[in-house]
Amino acid sequence: ASSVACLGELGRYPTYIKAWTLAFKYWMRLEKGTKNTLLNYAYKLEKQERSWWYDGIANIIRETGFGNLVNNECVISNNHVGSLAKQFEQRLKDQWVQIWHAKMNEFVHVQHCINTEKNYKRADYLDILHNGNIRNLVTKLRIGYNNLGYSVKTNTMKCPKCENDYETLEHVLLQCNAYKNARIALFEKIKSAKYCYYYFSLSSKDQIKSLLELSGDCILADLRTDICYYIKCINDILNI
Repeated sequence: ASSVACLGELGRYPTYIKAWTLAFKYWMRLEKGTKNTLLNYAYKLEKQERSWWYDGIANIIRETGFGNLVNNECVISNNHVGSLAKQFEQRLKDQWVQIWHAKMNEFVHVQHCINTEKNYKRADYLDILHNGNIRNLVTKLRIGYNNLGYSVKTNTMKCPKCENDYETLEHVLLQCNAYKNARIALFEKIKSAKYCYYYFSLSSKDQIKSLLELSGDCILADLRTDICYYIKCINDILNI
């Protein structure tokens, strides 16, 4: 579940998309014919015998919505390989994004993922936070892939620092006394800002989202350094 969430967070795609696109381009070139007569003959036999490679790529092409290309020399000869390959790759990406949304709704574990309701794109903070360690910590918290109890075990795991409540993201960021001093320092700065009434009127879940948004246009953008310091303090104590 976390690996699926991470792909959306980073705006990246599974490696099979690139592999299938390369296979598609190779198939197109073979269909058009090459200057290598031996290769052309070998491919002709592949088609006649319906080998596993030919059937495999043909099925992928059909499932991706390009079935009109299979066994249609006229359409293939009138289209540029590069242009069709780009369309094919984009179709694979679109299909994957649909699968991603379905998985994000399916996996119970991803309820902790900050990115659940967002579009499939690289998160802004990845290009804004220049400290690699802090960036990694923020990503782990946002996608639910960390050492907190809700992530590695179950929602019923007590916080090892205070043993007063379950070790959820809400408990760690907003409640646990183990991080009280660092939290007070951060929240005092939020209280002195013009948006404090709006922030503290949010639900706990939305407060966490606002803390971990860290984009250039989020409501706490001018406190980004303080938030990162707070996250670092938590990590120093807990080793997220």
